[in-house]
Amino acid sequence: MEEDMAGMNMKFQGVAVGCLVLGEGRIRKRYEGGERTDKDELLNGKPLYRYPAAFSTDGVTCMGVGTLDTTSELMPSTFGELYRGVPGQQAEVSISPNGQYDVRLNVRMESVVPAAKVDQK
Repeated sequence: MEEDMAGMNMKFQGVAVGCLVLGEGRIRKRYEGGERTDKDELLNGKPLYRYPAAFSTDGVTCMGVGTLDTTSELMPSTFGELYRGVPGQQAEVSISPNGQYDVRLNVRMESVVPAAKVDQK
């Protein structure tokens, strides 16, 4: 776990993080010199999508609400569907202040799949 004045970063096994997708995603754009470009943000050569989501590591409590960055292209009909990371991949979790009483949570996983597929294995 890394910690600095701006926030905290943690890593988990991807299958340990449940993601409840809360809306449609969009392709992230790269920033260069503090300016947004028209170039897509890529991860291992694939476009990186950002989805609003809620997260849990125990399946019972909500770790937080924020954004999921993944190369998985999820359909708009996935609202409310639970996803997990792919076995063998890591989830990078960043928590940073978002005002006096709120935090911003971002989870970055290369790929996610419906939790039912992971849980059946």
